Amino acid sequence: MNLETLELIAWDLDPSPHRPSRIPHVPTLGRDFSIPSPTVIESSTNATDFAQIQTRPDLHEEFAGLDWSLAVVDLRTLQAFQRRLHFDPTHPTPTVNPNSLLTLAFPPPRPTTHTRPTSTTIQSPNPDLTLRPTFTGWQLHGGSPFLEVALFQHRAFLRDGYHRAHDLLRAGLNAVPAVVIHARTLDEIYPQTPNFFPESTTFAPRPPMVTDFLDPTLTLSYPTPRVLKTIRISIQESFEPEIKELHP
Repeated sequence: MNLETLELIAWDLDPSPHRPSRIPHVPTLGRDFSIPSPTVIESSTNATDFAQIQTRPDLHEEFAGLDWSLAVVDLRTLQAFQRRLHFDPTHPTPTVNPNSLLTLAFPPPRPTTHTRPTSTTIQSPNPDLTLRPTFTGWQLHGGSPFLEVALFQHRAFLRDGYHRAHDLLRAGLNAVPAVVIHARTLDEIYPQTPNFFPESTTFAPRPPMVTDFLDPTLTLSYPTPRVLKTIRISIQESFEPEIKELHP
């Protein structure tokens, strides 16, 4: 069974072999748009929960080297740099209600289900699977499970958690807990790859917003095939000159 893809199409389009060759409607953007100010709520209501969550080792490992904290954000003020969302019809939509917000925002680590690796190849249905270096070797990582927001140049971006944000907005829940990153560079927000909107689009007067995924006039829905992420490992040998420490 195919995945159902929802794509923002009111901005520049990247090459895609699965998008229909003819788009049934040409979306137009409103001219009276103004970028909403980032809304971060420093509330004492969640202080106890946040203090407990902030001790999680996987949280500190995921955001090592970044300036981050936990806070409540307004999803309606967040920009989107991701072009598409993929939905699996065989997976039930998670229950979304005010009592499940902390679990949705800070779930346990994502699984790293994969085929038994050969010496050079690992495959997984998880598109966020990565191979990370550790002090003792390498470790498979299932991707960040957290709802993440990045603040940069007076704008707020949804860094990770697009499907959950989509479900929360559909349920009418706007104020949600998240990891808030005070980004110092654009690279701390998202990588510049064809799968994401370029910098010229995300910093345009009318950039894509997370709420735009709920607007049928700005999106296109179409089926796409399932894919497996493949990680191939190559070994290269070389000889380098030995550099000894120089002592005064």
